[in-house]
Amino acid sequence: MKKIILFALCIISYAFGIAQNYIELDKISEIRAQEEGAYVIYTGEAITTFYGSGGILIQDETGAIYVKSYDLSKSCAAPADAGYTNLKISYIAGIFHKATDMEMTQIEIEYDEDAYNIEVLAENVDFSVKDVTLEELITNPNKFECQAIKLSNVKANISAYSKYFKLGDKELAISTGQMGEAMSVPAEGTFIGYYGNNGNQGFIIPEEKYITATGYNTLYELKTAKTSENAISVFNPVLVNRVVSNNNGTKTLYIQQDYSFFDTYGTTVIVENLTADVKEGDSIVGIKGYVTKFAYEGNKIYGSKIEQRGDLGANIQIINSNNTLNSSRIQELEYLKGEAAMNFEATLCSTPVGTIIASENTYKLVVTNSNTNQKDTIFIAGADFSSFIGTQHALIGIIDAGIINPGYATLVVRSVNDILLNNYKFNTIAEMRAAGKPLATDVTYELVNPVLVTYKREYSIDDVDLVGVHIQDATGGYFVKKQITDTEKFEINAGDSVTNFKGVFVNTAGTGYMLDFSDIHNTQEDTYKVISSGNPVDKNPIDVTIKELASDPHKYSSRVIRLSNVLEGDTTYEPWWSAGYPVTEYYLYQEGCSERMFYTIWNYPLYERNNIVGIFDDACYAEGFTIIPLSQNHITEYTSGTATDIDNSVISDNVILYHNGNIIINQDIDAIEIYNINGALVLKQNVDNISIPVQLNAGVYIIKTYSKQQIKIEKIIVK
Repeated sequence: MKKIILFALCIISYAFGIAQNYIELDKISEIRAQEEGAYVIYTGEAITTFYGSGGILIQDETGAIYVKSYDLSKSCAAPADAGYTNLKISYIAGIFHKATDMEMTQIEIEYDEDAYNIEVLAENVDFSVKDVTLEELITNPNKFECQAIKLSNVKANISAYSKYFKLGDKELAISTGQMGEAMSVPAEGTFIGYYGNNGNQGFIIPEEKYITATGYNTLYELKTAKTSENAISVFNPVLVNRVVSNNNGTKTLYIQQDYSFFDTYGTTVIVENLTADVKEGDSIVGIKGYVTKFAYEGNKIYGSKIEQRGDLGANIQIINSNNTLNSSRIQELEYLKGEAAMNFEATLCSTPVGTIIASENTYKLVVTNSNTNQKDTIFIAGADFSSFIGTQHALIGIIDAGIINPGYATLVVRSVNDILLNNYKFNTIAEMRAAGKPLATDVTYELVNPVLVTYKREYSIDDVDLVGVHIQDATGGYFVKKQITDTEKFEINAGDSVTNFKGVFVNTAGTGYMLDFSDIHNTQEDTYKVISSGNPVDKNPIDVTIKELASDPHKYSSRVIRLSNVLEGDTTYEPWWSAGYPVTEYYLYQEGCSERMFYTIWNYPLYERNNIVGIFDDACYAEGFTIIPLSQNHITEYTSGTATDIDNSVISDNVILYHNGNIIINQDIDAIEIYNINGALVLKQNVDNISIPVQLNAGVYIIKTYSKQQIKIEKIIVK
């Protein structure tokens, strides 16, 4: 029948003046030996190894070739649910190309007519995969072109912009998905694919089922990727939150890793042979074992775990000890339900204040949701709660996502020390800081003794009006914020001495300390009792260097400080999100120190060298470490370590003069702009009078004037 179809095709082609001689070949190696443009028919039996949107790869015992089809649906069977079935096919006709725009040997089939009719001999056929080393593939890629090959125990280098295998200084790009579709690639594993140069140059993996991972950099990658029965490694260090000795001689380690600003990811490791003396707070490497995946079925959750069988536990090494165990504040318990528990599994968490209740043979913590006013409940374990039933407490513990109570999340406290009181009282800021772990929970804290308010600002976030104040006493400083309404004001100003601060401790995104008063409803009549007003905030500033601030920011948080001999610098660059539009960042620095910091109120002109008195803000401004000048008077010129007063005399022969705190205008202009020597805008306004009051520090200024006729630029020097 095939011969008849071919004979009919030749007659039709001849009638149109395009008769071709087709060569019948039963080996792929013979096809690859043909001249460019030859018309060939493959009559052997080939196995389809990979499919893409524009063609297929076939191979027999003699080699492999790419078959490009303009109508794949007519060339082979329909795709299966998870991809394409592996087919044994024959009678493939087309034009042979050695080097086309794809730079890849191929048979090209055009389906203007359904004349070639590829014959499917069998379905679901296993294809042979050749074991190849990365060195062989990099040094002789043409030898393995289009063939199904396997690279074993290969480490992948993955960034946001590229994925590649690396051998020495040679790199082999990884293309993933069916002809380039994206998929997750682990840090190490066994990869089945083929080499090609069809626009996805390098090693091409057609589907995720052809990846068998042996290791991941992070727990996040481990928990979100496809795993197998092989031993899986976690390359990067993990933090041990809890160590439990089991009755069968094994040990359970609850470990976590910081993955992003918002989330942490953890898992449970059961170790049969733990030779290292691992303790809570240790940072360890060498986690390796067999993974049980996190699962979520209906309303029940089941946690993940890594079982280290045999001698795998001997791989664990301690790289750092006595790390601070920081808790992740769980504001509402519904975050632990369903799949959300995956983020907090095995991590150290703290709960809001709730009521401890007994439930059959278990205990639970019941918390009122502040948003919905509904009750949230979580199982609790790890201590004898019988004496706490009916009382309110916040708890610190490890989230067990279904191993202790299969199907349910449980908070496991480490000891009764993690059953916290409802509120804490402290005499000084230093005492509050020294309290440590309890400050990470949603309990109320109170500063009893007076503190000095050093700075106040009102602002808005997501249409919520807030007021913030920096406070300090002789022992330290804090930032305090509170939501304000039309009926509730915050009548406290800089210079006030205040007592009875109550609120919830918040560890800010930076390094600072902060009390959040937004959710506290105090019933006492005079919550923020003002003892006295008008204290000189800047009476005793702390003399400090930028290097000292950077090395120990906690020590100076929210304190009034003085920086001497400070210079201003700037950096201009084009960030990736603003290509073609340079961004200039200004900063402060001191000679001999690489550390930098920022300052607010940029309309305060700076000298060449400055003394600055202000509030040190180590977390509340997005830029980073910041000094907030209390007023323009707190920026003075540095001269041999002493401040000098401003001399308002003028050295200028321009028509614009400066005298006694006023710009004097001797010409008819419409508007004026004043810039300091660093390019910062000091003044911009329309001109209605011959005199404009403005306070200028000593230095050089650029004056730009606008009139209907022209724009003039002049320079004045203020001594």
